[in-house]
Amino acid sequence: MNLYFASTHADFFYAHYLAVISAIKTQNVDNIIMICTTPPIGYYADLIRNKVIMQPFEIPDFKQFENAPWGKLRTAHSKDYIQWVTLCNNGGIFIDLDTVCIKDMSDLLGSFDVIATPRFLPGRYNNNSYESAVVIAKKGSLVCADALKYSLQALNGNAKKYQTTGPIAYTKAINNHKRIVGFPGYDVLSPRIKSEVRISMRMSSPKPYNTVQKLYIPAWENLPIPPNTCIIHIFSSTSDLKKIDKDLIASSNTMYARAVKQVLTKDEWYV
Repeated sequence: MNLYFASTHADFFYAHYLAVISAIKTQNVDNIIMICTTPPIGYYADLIRNKVIMQPFEIPDFKQFENAPWGKLRTAHSKDYIQWVTLCNNGGIFIDLDTVCIKDMSDLLGSFDVIATPRFLPGRYNNNSYESAVVIAKKGSLVCADALKYSLQALNGNAKKYQTTGPIAYTKAINNHKRIVGFPGYDVLSPRIKSEVRISMRMSSPKPYNTVQKLYIPAWENLPIPPNTCIIHIFSSTSDLKKIDKDLIASSNTMYARAVKQVLTKDEWYV
């Protein structure tokens, strides 16, 4: 079994480096492959370049969407397309680059078509939506084939929301094939960097949102990481990812920072 990431932009941030290194440390897989529409560059990309297999990927199907009425093609659309095509053709584990791996997931698939987990919101699961930040699937997955179909339908219709080609397409596909989908009870936690902090700040402070400082710090400070959590997905924009650095990891007591320090030695994360 291989583990896959997708690089759809030349930028490669510290948080991306942490995602790759934590996967290398925790996942019992044959290879870790970075599928690239655009090869990553920069200091942190150089740190992982010899640790993964860089594999170029062209998306000819997407040329028809360059002038789509719903707007510019997003990098998330490209990543979703790569994810569904790769899993259909090869199977394996496909993980977003804004994640940190905590436990091995390589033995979860068993005889299932895919492994799915509901999206985790603060204090509850959303059983009407499934997390596509990490997908484990067998080669020729029927669920991933349907997810690809729904993604292309969205791109031909209205894909202005990036989720239409990711979790929305994946959820529709899962609902078509629930009998062959595994739900092993592991968690993909998604503390959204902005929104959870915004909620907590607004509840505790009368100040306007735009005056609150350090909004980029991931949420869930001081809360313990649930014991069945395999991966944390920080669900962030590019501008947020740029603000995550080694000093934030060193000083923050958020769930994300604690997960990084739990998995990686200081020499590995303080680079």
